[in-house]
Amino acid sequence: MNEFFKKTLSNMKNGLCVIEEIIIVSSITIIFILITSEVIARFVFKSGIMWELELTGFLFVLMGMVGGATAVRKNMHVRLNYLIEKAPKPLAIIIKIINSLVILCVLFVLLVGGIQFANDALTQTSIMLDIPMFIIYSFIPLGSFLMIIWFIYGLFYSAKVNKNYKD
Repeated sequence: MNEFFKKTLSNMKNGLCVIEEIIIVSSITIIFILITSEVIARFVFKSGIMWELELTGFLFVLMGMVGGATAVRKNMHVRLNYLIEKAPKPLAIIIKIINSLVILCVLFVLLVGGIQFANDALTQTSIMLDIPMFIIYSFIPLGSFLMIIWFIYGLFYSAKVNKNYKD
């Protein structure tokens, strides 16, 4: 049973990683195509694409939130390395715990605030594309939720690694 649970979690983790990468690569590719098309349209046809800027902004937010989750997963997020490296080991552990709690609190506030923000926009639509804004605003809680998942996963993984570590 334990092995089945580990394998299932590993498959879910790998699937989530693939989905994140697809979202990021697709977003940046579409943004590149849209901006290139806009430049060509403005210089060649002397007229821009009206909805390009709006869609580019939406995709940029999606890419940023999912990219933030990917950074957390790869342990590339901002942390207090200098203080942790210079502090004595007991103090370094306390700094790591405080840092982790602050990050989790900020992510939780971002998640709850993002959900409220998306709820407030249930009846709004975007100006050019007429997309329901709650979909766009839901990128914030989506990214926050993914960051929380990866951050907690990283904490458990590092606790497991550190438990087996001996000075």
